[in-house]
Amino acid sequence: MNLSLYQDKDTWIHRLDPRTKITGVVLIFAMCLCFNHPVYVGFITLGVFLLLFFARSLKSLWVLRYILILLFLFSMVIWPFFVKGKDVLFCIKGFCFYKESVLYALAMGLRLSTFVMAGMILIATTKNEDITNGLIMMGLPYPIAFAISTALRLVPTFAGAGATIIQ
Repeated sequence: MNLSLYQDKDTWIHRLDPRTKITGVVLIFAMCLCFNHPVYVGFITLGVFLLLFFARSLKSLWVLRYILILLFLFSMVIWPFFVKGKDVLFCIKGFCFYKESVLYALAMGLRLSTFVMAGMILIATTKNEDITNGLIMMGLPYPIAFAISTALRLVPTFAGAGATIIQ
């Protein structure tokens, strides 16, 4: 089993400097954190999905499909218990589901999925050594850059272990 999610392709995203990709991923994370409505987060998610398409890295996204589905489903199940609203959709045994809580849960599910997809853009289009060098060139101390790149190496390992468990 191939334990690397990096795909060596000749796309404009692959040719970008690692610092640009790192900054782009951080900006995508920040944009996702700015909005709590599913329409706005949905547009960001669509943009990230298009970036993955243009990078020809949808295969890497397919590897993490179960993680994305679980993140989204858990958000949809958990958030309505914690967020209240004004407009009641329906009640079951004394617990009411509100329109605002369902919209918030949808936004949070999209947000978490977008975080994973944005990280996938970085991992699938940038060699791990280039990520380390980019972080160092951005002024991060070498031990921290090395720790981050080491942690990123574990992503394919966990994905491979998850695939093995599912099989």
